[in-house]
Amino acid sequence: MRESIKRWEELLKQASGREAFIIKHTLIEMRKDQYVIKNAYRRPIIFTRLTRSGPYSIPLHWDEWIEYDNDGNAAIKYSGLSFCDSKICSEIMQVYPALKNRSQGNFLGDTWYMCLDFGALMDRALAEYPMYKRIVEYKMERIPNTEI
Repeated sequence: MRESIKRWEELLKQASGREAFIIKHTLIEMRKDQYVIKNAYRRPIIFTRLTRSGPYSIPLHWDEWIEYDNDGNAAIKYSGLSFCDSKICSEIMQVYPALKNRSQGNFLGDTWYMCLDFGALMDRALAEYPMYKRIVEYKMERIPNTEI
């Protein structure tokens, strides 16, 4: 997609009139498609306010429960945002320092409470493994693997 966008941008430099107009609109649509494709593979985390003010507020459900299959094996099920989902934890870890700084003192937002809970969970999970805890901290500080 990126290569196609670059090719159309080169064609736009030489185009004029109606042809340039059509290429510009095509580029706009291609850039939108590029973000749709990106979000399909790496979904963004969208947080809402606790008060749900505004027309675009989407409620987050923090419900978790245990279900048993026919063999009696337990599985944790969840709806909405859950720390049981490794993809969610991975995404949060990548942006955790920025989220924590942005939400500092904002006690009405979901993000502050999510960061508080995630930090406590991380401390509890890594308490017995100080080396792993330090590696996670380095990764969140975006220090390259070679330096770690």
